[in-house]
Amino acid sequence: MKKPKHSKNSGFTLLEVMVAVGILAFALVTLLGAVNRNIILTANARNTELAANLANEMLTRIEIEGIPEVREDKGEFENHSGFEWFLSIKPFNLSQLEAEINIVRVIITWDEGEEAYEVNLAIENKR
Repeated sequence: MKKPKHSKNSGFTLLEVMVAVGILAFALVTLLGAVNRNIILTANARNTELAANLANEMLTRIEIEGIPEVREDKGEFENHSGFEWFLSIKPFNLSQLEAEINIVRVIITWDEGEEAYEVNLAIENKR
C-alpha cells in the first residue's frame, strides 16, 4: 500500500484561523448582548406587573373603605422592598352634573424612583 503524500499546502493558514475566530467572537458577543437585553426587559416587565398589582390592590382597598377623605400620603410596601407608593386624593367639583367627585391618584415607584407606574381613579361621593 502506498502512503498518501502530504503536500505543503494541507490544513489552514494562521490567517484563515484568525478570521474564523474573529467571526465566531463577533457572533458570540452579539448573542450575549441579546441575552443580556432580554434579561433586563424581563426584569422590567416583572417589576411593572408587580407595580400594577400593588396599585390595583391599593385602589381596591380605597373603594372598599367607601368615600375616601381628601389627603396625600406616601410609604413603602413591607412585603416588597424597593417599592414605594404615593397616594393623592383630591376633590374635583363638576357643577354641570351636580356631582362631587374625588380623584384618586396612586403612583408606585421602584429602582430608587427611577421607574414608576401611575393609576388614576375618579370616585363619586354619593351622599
